Amino acid sequence: MSDTSDNKIFNQASPQEDVYAQKLLDDWPASKLFIANLSALRGRDEVLADSIATMAIGDRAEMVVARDGSVTFRVRQSDGQRRWLGYSSVPLIAARGNLQRTSIGSGNLAMNGIGSGAGAQFILQEMAPYQALIVIESDPLNLNLVMRLRDFTGYLRRGQLVLLLGDDPGKLLEDFFATHPGYSPISKTTTWTWLSDQENQLFAQQVTWAMERVIQDAATAVDELWSRQQKRDQERLLTETLKQFCLSGEGDIQKLRAANCTKAYTLTDYRTSRDVLNGLAQLGASTDWMAPDRPDVVSHYWQLSRLDRLAPHLIILVDVLRRDISAFLPASAVCATILREPPETIMNPQSQPAERIGPNDFIFYTHSDEYEKLRRASLPEERLVCLPPAVNEELFAPVELDSDDMVRYGADVVLVGNRQSLDPQRYQIELSTHQKLWHTIIEEIQRSPGDYHCGMAREYLMRAQRCGVELREDDMIKLYTRLIQDYLGEAALQDIYCDSLDKAGFNLRIWGWSQLPGRHGRGLSHWQQSPVGHLAAGTVSNGPELNKLYNGGKIFLHISGRGRPDSYLLDGIAAGAFFLVKSHPRDSQADGLSRFFRLGSEVVTFDSPGDLMGKVRYYLDNEHERRAIARAGREKLLAHHTYRHRGCEMLEAMAKHLV
Repeated sequence: MSDTSDNKIFNQASPQEDVYAQKLLDDWPASKLFIANLSALRGRDEVLADSIATMAIGDRAEMVVARDGSVTFRVRQSDGQRRWLGYSSVPLIAARGNLQRTSIGSGNLAMNGIGSGAGAQFILQEMAPYQALIVIESDPLNLNLVMRLRDFTGYLRRGQLVLLLGDDPGKLLEDFFATHPGYSPISKTTTWTWLSDQENQLFAQQVTWAMERVIQDAATAVDELWSRQQKRDQERLLTETLKQFCLSGEGDIQKLRAANCTKAYTLTDYRTSRDVLNGLAQLGASTDWMAPDRPDVVSHYWQLSRLDRLAPHLIILVDVLRRDISAFLPASAVCATILREPPETIMNPQSQPAERIGPNDFIFYTHSDEYEKLRRASLPEERLVCLPPAVNEELFAPVELDSDDMVRYGADVVLVGNRQSLDPQRYQIELSTHQKLWHTIIEEIQRSPGDYHCGMAREYLMRAQRCGVELREDDMIKLYTRLIQDYLGEAALQDIYCDSLDKAGFNLRIWGWSQLPGRHGRGLSHWQQSPVGHLAAGTVSNGPELNKLYNGGKIFLHISGRGRPDSYLLDGIAAGAFFLVKSHPRDSQADGLSRFFRLGSEVVTFDSPGDLMGKVRYYLDNEHERRAIARAGREKLLAHHTYRHRGCEMLEAMAKHLV
């Protein structure tokens, strides 16, 4: 059929398929979607919502089934002809293609027109909570129709989808950012295939010019904030600030104000700073933490204005230093950097980290072997403090599960973790000799998994040279060591141990985890490459859902080549879970597993696939002993390794050197 046909069904289908398509149209909840979307939009832009709600459509648009089986509209033009909404007769297929062409990045995006709505929906599904898609649409009818096709309610309420109506993108954007200073500037634009290259480039240029003016205005506002902050710093003596860090004597923890500030707006950064601040709050401090779960509270100006309002004594940073955030952080506040995953920009002396901290700032590292690297980076030794991992016992604790939760989360053996890919192409290892070396390393790990740990990575690389690859030792270390330590070894170990349990007939389930609630399945992307990929049950989000999982399984596995307690292990033990942990030479060292638990009575280790299967069988048969060990591990954790304990350790360390 031609695109000008007025029929409602546009696929060359059998009569039965036509009946199905007509039923799809009859049952489509257009009015329900429209009302819900309008309600969500009204909370953000009442004027635009009223404009869309009161416009008359008449016979200008007709709901139809597109050629890809999705519901869309045909819109009557001034010449009487009809066009597809979004210029596509296959909106879902076109949207997937548009998503593949779009580089989302980590900033906000601008879109020139809403199209069929499917493209916007697919992009929003891939964006982080702190990112926004800003759509500039010239025709209100398109917005009206799209709201009858797609559910944008959550994105509209959170401010992730911003709709601007008008013909001048530059002015619309400047006006929006002037009234919404919490949004970060747009960093990318999307393109449409129905527009010419010149039209797409013109839109991108208009956005760029507008953002240059927006950034200049923000810089002026930051300068004004800085002037006010300098005056406050002069009025508030540093000695008065430092007194708040004492837990005894003249100090008063009740007067301590602490807040977080982050450069990388990730939920893992937020979670770390939230837990640290939660521990300080339990001690009596006044705390405020920013959650990067929406895009209107993350701009540089917004963070600085927030700190200006709060006037904190202590600012918690994660994996960044004071000047990495801003040169304008208050001098009268102490910055405490929590190293969760220490970046090279801090550990490398050439990055001059000592010049990026304040005279009273501290760096709290997690593991003892990081101290020497930090010291070699010329950071002041008296500002380096070891702060081991801890748990937020308010989030992870034993709970009673209902029957539905037990069906979902119950299993004899559970592994929680996101597996990394073992595909050499993923790491851009393209030469056949390199791939041969890569697979040789995998074979070495598979041959003796019980002996593998990250300290063995260098040795495995040397032994793998026998495959004939001409590489200097430094080249090999540069190319492969980090990959083996952080990805390959752990993924191979997970495959080996889980495969042995699966072949022995144990009821094993594998769960990935996601930072974002509702993003189920995202943490399982590489399990399909695993021999135990068929055991992947789904993805859980961190927090209450993960706590339920820890309360549903009988035995949990902790399989790592790093030999350090991490959040998977500590959170699970706090929830009351029983763990079998792969043994590691680091277990007996200062920051190893025995630093936290008595091995055998609070946590049980295994050292080979055979040992693992024997212990799984034993503890499944001896429930009383299994529960006693889990209980003892939790009691030890709550007695010594909560964020309240870490809060005390932080304040004591700072008070020792500051007061």
